[in-house]
Amino acid sequence: MPIIVRKVHKKDDGSTVWIRIGESPPVIKEGNVIDGGFFIRIGDDKSDKIIRLSDQEALDIAYRIIEAYRRHVRIYAKLDELSYEQYKRSKELAKDEDEEDIEKIEEKKNLTPDKIEAELINYLITAGGETTLDKVREDLGEEYAAYLKTMKNKGIIIEGIRVKLGKDFKNT
Repeated sequence: MPIIVRKVHKKDDGSTVWIRIGESPPVIKEGNVIDGGFFIRIGDDKSDKIIRLSDQEALDIAYRIIEAYRRHVRIYAKLDELSYEQYKRSKELAKDEDEEDIEKIEEKKNLTPDKIEAELINYLITAGGETTLDKVREDLGEEYAAYLKTMKNKGIIIEGIRVKLGKDFKNT
């Protein structure tokens, strides 16, 4: 049986794991055609297992691997483009920031729990007493969404991604 490919990997503990793919071409034996096949042998230092694949099964697996590889290549290219675009945007934003933006950033750094609570309560009242965590993240920021969990004892109810002012809401 000719070997098509053999891959051996050393594990952290020093043992080896390997895969070997071989083929057995179709032949004529005693006037009959004997189907060929592909054999995948996977093993380690303790034992190995063999899987026989028909020509169609081997072809199907090969095509699936090729398609998955093509998707990976497209995704890597998109990720590369996205990371470059994000880099460009961050550089443009840094250049375009004026004094007001810098003041807002400084103001955010000085957030106290009381200020966060007051802003969250005002936001929920303005939203009619109910909103979602995603909407809070989008409008106020991640730190506000994270802080909501600490406000449960003050009457804030979180059910899944829904956030509500409870009936027993305490504005302290």
